[in-house]
Amino acid sequence: MNQDCNQLLKDEKALMETVSSISRKVVSRYVARAVVPLREKEDVEMAVIEKFLKKKDKIINDFIGKSKLTTYCTAIINRMCCEIIRKEQKHWYSVSENEQYVSTNKNTQTLSYEAEKPFVISSEVKRLTKAMFFFNGINSKVNLFLKYYYDIPL
Repeated sequence: MNQDCNQLLKDEKALMETVSSISRKVVSRYVARAVVPLREKEDVEMAVIEKFLKKKDKIINDFIGKSKLTTYCTAIINRMCCEIIRKEQKHWYSVSENEQYVSTNKNTQTLSYEAEKPFVISSEVKRLTKAMFFFNGINSKVNLFLKYYYDIPL
């Protein structure tokens, strides 16, 4: 190992700044690829740093010195980030699905589009009425056919 690595390993503050910088870069790459949601970026960064701190002694002891310390740390932080992604991915997607729910009152929850349903239905009925005018004399036959096709009672 060269002197820069020895100095960095001995200086706790410099090591933490390096680890923090590397974790920020690694997580940003995963956010850019949409693997990690943007809202989870800071949490993943902190989880990676926490994991690195817990295993710091083993990581430093395993460092041989064949590569730069930053390259070694980048590889380790990248693997740690992958572990966190595998562990948390299911939770992230379930949270994003649950965000579609809007609370109408404290006891019930409905989907956000439930509130818009009457408006959408009325606008579609208006569109159908306007479209029926294009059939001039046969609009009653088209109406009968549509009721039959969609199994609507006469």
